[in-house]
Amino acid sequence: MSFENAMAKLNLDLDSSFYDPTAFPQLPLQELTVTKAAIEGNLESLFAALQNVHKCDMDTPLLSRDGFPRSDIDVVQVRLIRTQIIRLRNDLRSLLQCLNIRLEEFFQSGAAPAEITLNSEPSVDMVPFAVVNEVVAHSPAYKAGLQDGDELISFAETINATNHDGLKRVVATVQSSVANRNEIKVLVLRNKTDKIGLCLRPCADWGGRGVLGCRLDKL
Repeated sequence: MSFENAMAKLNLDLDSSFYDPTAFPQLPLQELTVTKAAIEGNLESLFAALQNVHKCDMDTPLLSRDGFPRSDIDVVQVRLIRTQIIRLRNDLRSLLQCLNIRLEEFFQSGAAPAEITLNSEPSVDMVPFAVVNEVVAHSPAYKAGLQDGDELISFAETINATNHDGLKRVVATVQSSVANRNEIKVLVLRNKTDKIGLCLRPCADWGGRGVLGCRLDKL
């Protein structure tokens, strides 16, 4: 059975046939924007299925301590969903690279702002790449307004799902912020619906462990 047929049988037949990743470099700006929104919509549906239906995320163990598939999780379905999420994330990264090139070309052409009709900031990846957990009271994360379950969309305005390098760039940015005592602008997705901008000031002497007072887990 093909991957697509398996997804259809599990009522997860999210259409990815409307785009061809190999054609992204040739697509015009508006078509890239439409495709971006469609991929993000599919990702939101898949993440919702993982969290709301299966009560798990991309890192939840699917095997018991004895090495057998967990009986409390539909392991087959969760694996299929995770595979599709990885596929879509990879496609979205490729698309965003092409979209940024098209945006540079657009603005270099001297076109008037009114000529572009985008509904959002197309150069920013709106797909979460990390989740905030274990926020400690009175910590830098707590004072910034971060809450458990917040999902990072962008960090320091330039780091997103396409370039965080396994959160290595986030770590480097935090270390630089501590050394220079400056703030980091953070954009998070809260409750899967609300995008919230916050200012985070990491600190080594706030009275607790670490410099953030929370844990960031890669999605």
